[in-house]
Amino acid sequence: MSITNAAQSAVKTVADPNASYESLKPLWNKSRAVCSGERYVKAYDGVIDPVSFSNLLIPFSPSMSQAQYNFYKAEAELPGIVSQFAKLLVGGLLRKKPELSLPDGIPEEAANWILNELGKGY
Repeated sequence: MSITNAAQSAVKTVADPNASYESLKPLWNKSRAVCSGERYVKAYDGVIDPVSFSNLLIPFSPSMSQAQYNFYKAEAELPGIVSQFAKLLVGGLLRKKPELSLPDGIPEEAANWILNELGKGY
């Protein structure tokens, strides 16, 4: 006679949460907000967290009220370089040609170098 415990008899499916995923979910949400841009970061930081300071936009004072934080957040800027870089990486992974508008009159070999050779490692 074999003895089975509840953990052995439970059948896991694709819909069941994975403990390692659940432990990293806050980091994924934060990373997704930063890669999506300023509007998403401000939405992620909707409520000030004075206990653990898990906000992306760090309050300059632990005694800051929600109203003060909302004003602070409205004035804050997130450089678009993060979301632009993420789009560049995805485009590179998907082998999409870059969309770049060069000035009129640029020599053709310079345009070719910028579009096709600039990012290559030698």
